[in-house]
Amino acid sequence: MISLQNLASDMVSTGRMILWEFGNHLNQPGHRKEKTSLLFLARTIRQLQAISALADAIDFSDGWILFRSLLERYLLYCKLCEATDFDVFDDWCFKKQYEGLNSIKSIREFGGRPEMRHRKFTPEEQARYKCVCADQRVSQWQRPDMEAVARNLEMKFLYNVGYDWASSFVHPVSTDGESDYHFLMGRFHESMSEHSTPLIANACLIAAMHIQQFMNQPEYNWRRVLHDLVDAFAKTAGREELDYKETIAKVMHFHTSGAGLLSKPENKRS
Repeated sequence: MISLQNLASDMVSTGRMILWEFGNHLNQPGHRKEKTSLLFLARTIRQLQAISALADAIDFSDGWILFRSLLERYLLYCKLCEATDFDVFDDWCFKKQYEGLNSIKSIREFGGRPEMRHRKFTPEEQARYKCVCADQRVSQWQRPDMEAVARNLEMKFLYNVGYDWASSFVHPVSTDGESDYHFLMGRFHESMSEHSTPLIANACLIAAMHIQQFMNQPEYNWRRVLHDLVDAFAKTAGREELDYKETIAKVMHFHTSGAGLLSKPENKRS
């Protein structure tokens, strides 16, 4: 049976291929859905890689903190795809980042630092901020209720088990650091390693679901064999005994041979 660590590694390698091919198709800088989709997926792949490394280091608390972020991004991405809100979301994020930086620059203790003095808003940024502030859609946009998103996806269990449980590691509680203390004192017990299984399995499952959501968008057509591979990743994360090595070899062949894994919808490929 494929180990969860090997599964995570194979998913990271496949994610790199997907990002490389999709990035080469981004010839329309103004298409904000494509840009957000690319960056969200890149962050998801990196967090899966980090969660796997944290599990190896017996740092499960930080692994669950990253898992919560992984799950929240997946749910948000599903909501954005459903509502086609990518442009409004991008403007809302710009507005929040602009205001956040401006707030820091106004604080005497921080604003006088060299890196802050040199970070001035460009005329283009100032003009965009004024335009964004005048857009009622942006001012009314709010982060969605993740519990409601999960319920609409008929995946309420993800919120209950993943979001609620993982959130218990984000907010300090009285038992914070208990496992860290025993680990640092050299009192590591083999039973502690059992915590790595649900952490990595759930991280791989959410990452696979995010990749599936990404590939199911209608703007592009991915090869069927890649869909089969990601589906095998999801099932393996659910502890089905699958051997996807032949499938991943086919995917790598398409990628390295120049045939590619991706095409525009009008150029559908098998």
